[in-house]
Amino acid sequence: MGKHIVSFLRSFKFKTTYWFQLLHDAAFLGIILGFFTWFGRALENRSINLFQGNTPEQIQQLLLTAPEQVAPLVGNLRIFLVILVVGVIGLLLMTYLLYVLSRLGIWNKLVHNKWSYKPFGKWLVLHLALIFPLLGIGLIYLIFKILLGLIIQALFTANSLWYFSHQDGITIALTSINGMISLFLSLFVLAYLFHVYRDFVQRKKVWESIGKGFSVFRNVKVLFSTVGFATLIAIVITLIFFPIQKVLFTSPGLLSFLQIVVVLLYISWVRQYFFITHGHN
Repeated sequence: MGKHIVSFLRSFKFKTTYWFQLLHDAAFLGIILGFFTWFGRALENRSINLFQGNTPEQIQQLLLTAPEQVAPLVGNLRIFLVILVVGVIGLLLMTYLLYVLSRLGIWNKLVHNKWSYKPFGKWLVLHLALIFPLLGIGLIYLIFKILLGLIIQALFTANSLWYFSHQDGITIALTSINGMISLFLSLFVLAYLFHVYRDFVQRKKVWESIGKGFSVFRNVKVLFSTVGFATLIAIVITLIFFPIQKVLFTSPGLLSFLQIVVVLLYISWVRQYFFITHGHN
């Protein structure tokens, strides 16, 4: 247990690598959100010009009474749909490429590799190959989440009289517990993913690294202590942030921004903590 505590305390040394991770995550998220926001507004403005202030009901009426007036609109609608489909595909492709590029940068920095674009193609292949094991892990995650949720709900509702007399409080408690369960299980998924990344950045072997990632589940004691400490920190952050949410309830924009900042800080710390703990096991 002493080693786990030492690793846990070491993870709070926020050196250059931590801020480098945070910068990459923030840049990736900022660029993607910026492009999606711009594209959404561009589509909205184009749709306003396309329909010229007419509601769908009015357009339907024109189709029945004066179809010749709607003919130009149909042509413009086709162009609009092409722009929509091409734009969405382009944004998804850009998201994928930027995400892979940011992971390449982060994990090269963590293992102190010299920056190079050469492995980028292999990183693209790795993330496509990861779809299959992540689907399997996701299915297991879903099963565990449903089972644990049902067990906890059964415990809280075993006494019907007590349940209905404290229904509001129990609803809040169940929501909080389900959130903690989701986080707890999600950290196991991240542990696998980080283990794959750590192995791949050193060996550059796609399927070998994917297989090696499962070795993180062998050392159950280390894994559960790491996930447990990470969950504990998330609970502490939630408790600290709870009064801030109440104060900023009337400023949803600022609240959302702070929530994103906190999540980015936490994910960068979790990545660093898992790397320290499992990088030497």
